[in-house]
Amino acid sequence: METWDLYNSCGEHQGISIQRGETIPLGCYHRIIHVWIFNERNEFLIQQRAMHLKWFPGRWATTTGSVVSGENDLELAAYREVSEELGLADTQIVLELVNELIIEHAIVTIFKAFLPSYMLQQVKINEEVADVRWMKKSKIEELRTLYLFAEYSDETFSIVYPILENF
Repeated sequence: METWDLYNSCGEHQGISIQRGETIPLGCYHRIIHVWIFNERNEFLIQQRAMHLKWFPGRWATTTGSVVSGENDLELAAYREVSEELGLADTQIVLELVNELIIEHAIVTIFKAFLPSYMLQQVKINEEVADVRWMKKSKIEELRTLYLFAEYSDETFSIVYPILENF
């Protein structure tokens, strides 16, 4: 069972850990990583979540996951998620911190990374991921409208979409 450390709203560890699925106490937060990988064609690398997963099965999402207990380096946690979900090594992408925000009981840390479009063939999906594709912002918005994309906050997208504009 996965264990999460809990933090206050300033990101300070509170010396408390819980099992995934337990109720997070009021005033405490767990950490989540988002990695938004983009290419030279202004597309994001999006993955379809496997149908057996509890959280948004079959929906499209970015590379994301919870920081597990004892992971104190958020960048290393992000590289772990990229490796687990996409089979990409930290030598293939360079992460850059974009922003951090609080959504409900989570502190969400958003990273971006560039990957040339031809590198899609290097992706090795696993049991958590059913498919991967490069997608334009307009297609992601279409999927969101149809409830086929994981339900991230509008604030998340207001932070993420400018990544493509600033490339």
